[in-house]
Amino acid sequence: MLLGVDAWLDWCGLRVPDTLSLITVSLLIDVDAGIRTVNTFGDKNSMANPIYLQLYTLRDDAAANLHATLDAVAEAGYAGVELAGLYDLTPAALKAEFDARGLKVIGAHSGYADLLADVPAAIELCRVFETTRLTVPWIDGDWRDSIENMRALGASLASAGQQLRDAGIQLCYHNHAFEFEMEDASGTGYAAVLAGGDGYIAAELDLYWVAKAGKDPITELQRLRGNVPLVHIKDMSEDGDFRPIGDGIIDYKGSVLQAAIDAGAQGFIVEQDQCSTFTPLESIARSIAALRSWGFAS
Repeated sequence: MLLGVDAWLDWCGLRVPDTLSLITVSLLIDVDAGIRTVNTFGDKNSMANPIYLQLYTLRDDAAANLHATLDAVAEAGYAGVELAGLYDLTPAALKAEFDARGLKVIGAHSGYADLLADVPAAIELCRVFETTRLTVPWIDGDWRDSIENMRALGASLASAGQQLRDAGIQLCYHNHAFEFEMEDASGTGYAAVLAGGDGYIAAELDLYWVAKAGKDPITELQRLRGNVPLVHIKDMSEDGDFRPIGDGIIDYKGSVLQAAIDAGAQGFIVEQDQCSTFTPLESIARSIAALRSWGFAS
């Protein structure tokens, strides 16, 4: 038997009548399954989210001392990581390093050419790391010349996306600014990639790069509702540089994180491409500390 929303909140201890106006409640209802889940964000009673780290942020640290770097990631409180290479280890050996520190793998990045050259190898990589997300993180060359080329890019990935889906893995595409800087009557270059993929490509939306392109992260999240399982989060200075979360101008606390929840995001991944105000290790610690102080991170 389904409880009413108010009764459900009371039963879970989430309803705080005197301060309800301070809490944003996102209610996702699956009528057929009879399942209701409530995700709240805004006070100490909120249901916090696991936070993951894109290891590209710590590429130099990991190259110098992988063990110490992974220790620092776990000690900072990250639930897991997103892969950005194997550090000269076999997948099984690297997975053992993650397991030893309680770090789960939310997803992996794969180059476009590598993926198309050997889809079975990509499937096996995901199997070893027990992850169901594989993302193409970057594209260059002629693909970037036009909206039509971006749509063709998506079409060229559709077969790989279908094979991955058949194996229980979702193919995603990660944006930078250029996909949102190109636009015509049909939409942005990013929308063209997803449309060209014929339903086999989901979004890994990098919210910094959306803002860097002059677009509103909330608007783009709303447009991708139901097809944005992963988001990359990092902050931006007033002059457009990278910053740890909470040190910049993107309104994560006030609205953007809630918009990501409302859009159906399931994986929140901290990434900082360059770290100029603090070291990379200091930067990742600041980002997760900010998310915790807002009641968003577990």
